[in-house]
Amino acid sequence: MSQELDKSIANAKEMNLKLEQAEKDLAYMEEFLERFPEIKENIKALEKYYFDTREWMQDRERILEEDPDYRLGILSEDGVFNVHVGIYQAVKQMIKEGALYITE
Repeated sequence: MSQELDKSIANAKEMNLKLEQAEKDLAYMEEFLERFPEIKENIKALEKYYFDTREWMQDRERILEEDPDYRLGILSEDGVFNVHVGIYQAVKQMIKEGALYITE
């Protein structure tokens, strides 16, 4: 084999690994997009419970009054808020990354 052929084969093998990774990445992105409506529905239900109704406060007060040692993440004052902010930031970053990707 010539040096040039060896170089081409090595280059093609490296790019083939990148292609295989890109195929996995595409599948991951497609799965995420398929799940996104479910993700959005879930967080919207949590946000409504926590921000838009008094139900969270009433549930929390009742539970902690009757059983102060009862522990659920939803009873935390920070739990839903932190997820809300985290998802907002993640979606904002995805939009930014997507915009950069299609304009490069």
